[in-house]
Amino acid sequence: MNISSSSKGSNREYTSPGTGEVDPDAEFLRFIADESFPCLAARGIAKRSDFVLQEYGWMNCPETAERLATDLLAFTDRWAEASGEYRTFVACFGREPESGEIGFENELWRLLARLTELDPRRWDPAVADDPDAPDFSFSFAGEAYYIVGLHPQASRPARRFRFPALVFNRHRFFEELREWGGYDRMRDLVRERDLRTNGSINPMLAHYGTISEARQYAGRQVEDDWRCPHADAFPGRKRSQQ
Repeated sequence: MNISSSSKGSNREYTSPGTGEVDPDAEFLRFIADESFPCLAARGIAKRSDFVLQEYGWMNCPETAERLATDLLAFTDRWAEASGEYRTFVACFGREPESGEIGFENELWRLLARLTELDPRRWDPAVADDPDAPDFSFSFAGEAYYIVGLHPQASRPARRFRFPALVFNRHRFFEELREWGGYDRMRDLVRERDLRTNGSINPMLAHYGTISEARQYAGRQVEDDWRCPHADAFPGRKRSQQ
């Protein structure tokens, strides 16, 4: 596990994840290792410490996007050939003034849009590059990632973390798990745990390929007519507007 301190990248005051009051790395480990946390794959990385956590400033700061792009590129290249391993990259940000779930969703997509503009490689050809497409998945450096957004004001406990954070899960792990026949079993167990600990199954969960997973990234229950914020930055949307 790696922790890298970052400058604020802004003159505004904010609560850094790297203050002496809390260790973000240990805080995240406790969060996903808690018995009430529903995701079994995440609990697995807690046991093995198979994640890299980096600290940044404000989510909406261009400097943050530049640093994150550099770190995510290094992470992607390091694990490019790894098969059957659930390796995860966690970006932890300074805690900003409370803006609610919609505000966090907007900042999440603004940051992903900036990463897309900084991406040195083509989109992973295994997934779609239009957030409206049912087989969409975020891609960086040629690697597809399923994004899990965490923040203090999330309505579901499984997304309620002390600091804003984005978890980059390698999409290929889930595809390999599906090929091995273990995906459906893990999905059903996660839903059972979610129902038991949170009182309901996350209504935004869906089979990949039936509806865009972009709707799930921020963690809130979105409207039926939801449209992805900052979608015009993504290659598929740009092509459709030409």
